[in-house]
Amino acid sequence: MAFNKNYLLKVDTALVGQRIVLRRFRENDGKALYELVRDNTAFIEDYLPMTLKFNSTKNEAEWFVRRSIADWLNAQSYTFGIWHTKTAGLIGMLKIFHIDWRVPKGEVAFFVDHEFSGQGLMTEALTLAADFALTELKMERLFLRTAADNYGCLRVARKCGFLREGILRNDFKTQAGTLIDSVIFGLPKNS
Repeated sequence: MAFNKNYLLKVDTALVGQRIVLRRFRENDGKALYELVRDNTAFIEDYLPMTLKFNSTKNEAEWFVRRSIADWLNAQSYTFGIWHTKTAGLIGMLKIFHIDWRVPKGEVAFFVDHEFSGQGLMTEALTLAADFALTELKMERLFLRTAADNYGCLRVARKCGFLREGILRNDFKTQAGTLIDSVIFGLPKNS
């Protein structure tokens, strides 16, 4: 029996938290995304190099936004901007991708502007996204992969109920060419 995805046509495109709103990118959000990525290059270059690559200019960022919209509509990935409710500014990004609808399961990756780190905003965003994935997308499992030395991400994963599942040795190469280990965290629907 094939997996019926018809309910995906009605999923929320905005998730409202106490201090943030996760919402699907819209056309012309590319400029804000480019500025966010530019201002956080020091972090992104080691942990999210493809995000840096695909948002290296304002035009590239706008293309990234539009590809993200198309991928959302095709149920291939779900990319959210993280918007601060007080400033209405873009302060981060979160993406659910590598989706396998046969299970169904997906991977999540994220970052928040360095000026907003340590305030619990990423924990709030990941909590909203995990609920979205497990409830609205009806996934059985959400997982994330992070560098073993990315202590902020490790902390956020644990706060959101993700459990450490293992370490992948020499799993990722930084921009400088250094091989690093990745830690895998999982969040099953019935945890």
